Amino acid sequence: MLLENMLLEKNDIQLFSKEILNFIEEQKIGRISDLNKLIEADKKRYELDKDQHFIELSTSDKKYSIVFNLSYIITDCGVPFELKFNPELNYTITCLKSIYIFDGFNKFNVGGMPMVDESGNFFQSKEIPTIQIPAIKQELELFYQL
Repeated sequence: MLLENMLLEKNDIQLFSKEILNFIEEQKIGRISDLNKLIEADKKRYELDKDQHFIELSTSDKKYSIVFNLSYIITDCGVPFELKFNPELNYTITCLKSIYIFDGFNKFNVGGMPMVDESGNFFQSKEIPTIQIPAIKQELELFYQL
């Protein structure tokens, strides 16, 4: 379905959020330090199926802080769903792309125009004012109510 047309709909985003929630549970991530331990380990990419869907863990150094990334990756589609945790500034950003604009999410704009991928999916994000894993899990569960 996804690899045929790359249009990411509500049900696709629900699937990604469910996979991320399952990953958080399976890896016993209860706080950012647990995520950091996984990132420091040798294995940073976790296969969800036979070479098409992955969860990848990484860090990126920002000017004043380090951000922990939990990315859902699809081969030939990129990163349709990502969580970016910033412990120093105590916020998490949910980034996603979809043909549907989600409530509470802001579209990325360039020169006043919405940023879209080749398939027409809008890039969008939402800031969550916490890095607490239970609160992030609740945010992910909101996608089930769509």
